[in-house]
Amino acid sequence: MNMRVIVGLVFGWIGLACPAWAGVSYVHGKVSLQADGEPLMQLLDELGRQAGFKVVVYGKAELPMIRDRFEGYPLRKALQRLLGRSINHSWVWSSPDQLESIVILTPGKGSRVLGQADRAAQDVAPSPAAPQLAVGNDPVLDELERLASLDADQAKPKDFARLLDALQSGNRTRQELALEAIANIGVEPPLNMSVLRSFAQQAADPDLQAQALDVLMLYDDPGPLRSLLQAIASDPNQANAGLAREYLDQLDAEMNPDG
Repeated sequence: MNMRVIVGLVFGWIGLACPAWAGVSYVHGKVSLQADGEPLMQLLDELGRQAGFKVVVYGKAELPMIRDRFEGYPLRKALQRLLGRSINHSWVWSSPDQLESIVILTPGKGSRVLGQADRAAQDVAPSPAAPQLAVGNDPVLDELERLASLDADQAKPKDFARLLDALQSGNRTRQELALEAIANIGVEPPLNMSVLRSFAQQAADPDLQAQALDVLMLYDDPGPLRSLLQAIASDPNQANAGLAREYLDQLDAEMNPDG
């Protein structure tokens, strides 16, 4: 038998015995993907496990199935390709080279955190310095918790008025719950973007400020949001200056995807 025919048969048998690799991998800072109808959330979860970031999802709508393949993409480019422009999302980078989390907003209610399964035990037990949400013995906090669980189309003007009051209350726990609810149900009168921008600009608590910036990245218009981010990024005394610079880069990437 001709040697070329033998070699061809051998490789043909190998191909039948060993199906093509499928999934996502992160090696030396590069992402490779082979997906034929894989759930986006499953791919993000696995990529987050390998690359060390978590995915926070507000809402309950199903994310799309992915049919795509690429090899050796930088993480930022890979995520831009996976998430596209149709999925409302924002990123948080702890350093220029380390993605900390992706925040995804979908219609619906609730939130869940995926990825970094090995840190689950740490997440369950917050540090003593972390503020505790004392929901259950405060009617205002109970109401804010209820608002955070609503679908966007269930919210009423009086609900947004309560969220506005909570933001302006000066109570950190109420503000934190209000921002969580706003991320889920949106921004409607009497609550407006200028209130959120002012809150983010004046917040003395870096965690609350970062949470407010996450919400603005989900809903605000690029023009006024860019001005706020530039002000924060240019202030060396701002704890979230790096986050603001990252969000400015993200705005540029979204406005110029081919870049």
